[in-house]
Amino acid sequence: MKSYFTLVPIIILFLLTGCATSVYTLSDSEKEGIVQKNYEESINDLFTACINVLTDEGWTIDNSDRESGLIVTDWNSNGGFEAFMIGNRREKINIRITKETNKENMVFVSVIRETQSGLSGWNKETISKSMAEKSVKPFFDKLELELSKYDE
Repeated sequence: MKSYFTLVPIIILFLLTGCATSVYTLSDSEKEGIVQKNYEESINDLFTACINVLTDEGWTIDNSDRESGLIVTDWNSNGGFEAFMIGNRREKINIRITKETNKENMVFVSVIRETQSGLSGWNKETISKSMAEKSVKPFFDKLELELSKYDE
């Protein structure tokens, strides 16, 4: 496994496609929330492993397309005591798996967070690069564990 780094601008336009006909344009603050990691496993194995990790962690898959390498989760919201203490917050994860070289494939993970304030609805939170890396590290750790099962 290679170390991960952040932001590859060329791929950003393709990161969050909702379907073949619509493209979501990232704001500057959302671009900060993208983390990338390289893998030698096949795109098919990476796609399956990403789906497995997300569903094991309780995420609902809102949209996925194996051919384009896109996986989009539905929003997960906090609740109970946490919502009482810090307010309502929700989060979603977008993943894009791409072929980079003959030997390596890349997994891009974008975390989008929103908070709810009064009657104004949901507002996007700014996520720094370091916060994004910290936020997706558990996902990448679990992805590596999942991929190790394929080597057996």
